[in-house]
Amino acid sequence: METLSELAYIPVYWSNDFMSKRLLSLCISACLVTATAANAATFMSDDAEKYSTLADALNGVWDSSEGLVSVSTNYAHSGTKSYRISFPANEAVAYLNFRLPSGKRHIFVRWWEMRERAGDFAGAQNYDWSAEKTLRLRSSTIGSTGIDYVLGWEADSGQRGTSGTDGPGDMVIFGNSAATDDSEHIRVRPAISRGQWNMIEMELDLGTTGNRDGLTRLWVNDKLIGEATGLSLLPVGTSTVDQIWVGGWYSGLSPNPAPASRYVDDVVIADQKIGGVAQIAPAPPSGVVAQ
Repeated sequence: METLSELAYIPVYWSNDFMSKRLLSLCISACLVTATAANAATFMSDDAEKYSTLADALNGVWDSSEGLVSVSTNYAHSGTKSYRISFPANEAVAYLNFRLPSGKRHIFVRWWEMRERAGDFAGAQNYDWSAEKTLRLRSSTIGSTGIDYVLGWEADSGQRGTSGTDGPGDMVIFGNSAATDDSEHIRVRPAISRGQWNMIEMELDLGTTGNRDGLTRLWVNDKLIGEATGLSLLPVGTSTVDQIWVGGWYSGLSPNPAPASRYVDDVVIADQKIGGVAQIAPAPPSGVVAQ
């Protein structure tokens, strides 16, 4: 795809006047830039700042939730608030759900994430890593023709049962339904530590039904760490991505200690690369009571 710099000058040959050519080229360039901006869409952007409670958020940008999800002041990537997603037990569910206004076959989701760290505030605690589904891009129904693509953390086998072990296992993007290509597409292990914000972005392009023209990509702190192309991500049916679940399942072991909590902030859903500026986590607020 052309970059804006590549579109910045279009030569014009039917005038001998340099200024006329230059002005015309700038006009054409402006039209192209305007068209590019108009064709791009951001479907949702939320930094949690407008909401005091989860009910407020569900009456605002999010459509539904399940499990232990709350608006929290324990950490914030920007402003003073973020969403706390907590898992109190093995096989616990906790997520926020956003319904796209109309189904999409090509989507980007970017968010900032932090794992709770003991000592950052009153009641903060480390926990064992286990397997977590942390993001799901899925159709409104699954069944035999619906799709469900998941970004999940795995637990490294050596970490299980060791209280307070820092760091997860691999991040994996995989299919999770009858109509989804039920395969593992990306497996990477980024360096993630508790008490630090990390920016994560996933791209999914379903391509066309029955063809190997789909793709998925994964960025951490705006660095591309995983890519898979030439995929048959929509083997049957005409499903689209209708829902984005931020959060998901915690499975493998019961959290030790419980609940296992992580925080998300500055969530954006769009049809083009989102990105942002990676940064080291700010110091946690002092004297804050856990919410």
